[in-house]
Amino acid sequence: MKHILIIAILLILVAIFAFGLFKQPDNILHPTKHEIDGIFSDWSNEQLFINEVGAIGRGDSQINIDLKQLYLDYDNSFLYLFIKCDPRLMTHFKTHQASGILAYLYLDHDQNKDTGADIIDHSGNKAMLGTETRIVLPLGVAVNLTSQKTSCSVSYDISNWNPDTGKFDPESFSADSDFLRPELISYTDEGIEMAIPLKSLSLSLGDKFNLICCEWANNTPGNTNHKEIILQE
Repeated sequence: MKHILIIAILLILVAIFAFGLFKQPDNILHPTKHEIDGIFSDWSNEQLFINEVGAIGRGDSQINIDLKQLYLDYDNSFLYLFIKCDPRLMTHFKTHQASGILAYLYLDHDQNKDTGADIIDHSGNKAMLGTETRIVLPLGVAVNLTSQKTSCSVSYDISNWNPDTGKFDPESFSADSDFLRPELISYTDEGIEMAIPLKSLSLSLGDKFNLICCEWANNTPGNTNHKEIILQE
């Protein structure tokens, strides 16, 4: 009887551990307006937001990736983005298995450059001054521990400006295509697709803000995109 009780307790502890390990750390809804699979078929040209992110070309290094069209959409829970690349990610990865930054995206919530960030961050681009939220788009290499095969990995990391410390706080919300919330970001050779929870950006329907896009391949103030977004109800 004692052994049975011990086994039962161990099974309960295992169940509690498994639940804690695999349960979602937050109550993020699953995207519904677009299936986040990196396939462009559920987008249209009407959702084209920027025709050329940054500048044409790959800057001063062939390792860089030139971000082309950026498509934008939203619903009452998510901001959706689809970015086309040149060269295409999977094609590029065959010859350049390197990590780096694809882009920095910034939100100026009050559309006032005199508030928000007043020190240039590690992007090195002064176009980010006056913004309150930063979205970094890293490019990485994922390793399958079973097969030891490598693949391209994309992610986004969101952080907010802290006027007390004079810098962006550590990431408040992240997602990547392999392990952490892969249902929110994915890619194919067609492009990178992501769904960003509005609440992680301190946004809701009815808000108006400026989006500043800094492409890493052409990372200068003159090559950034500044566009207003209105999340109509």
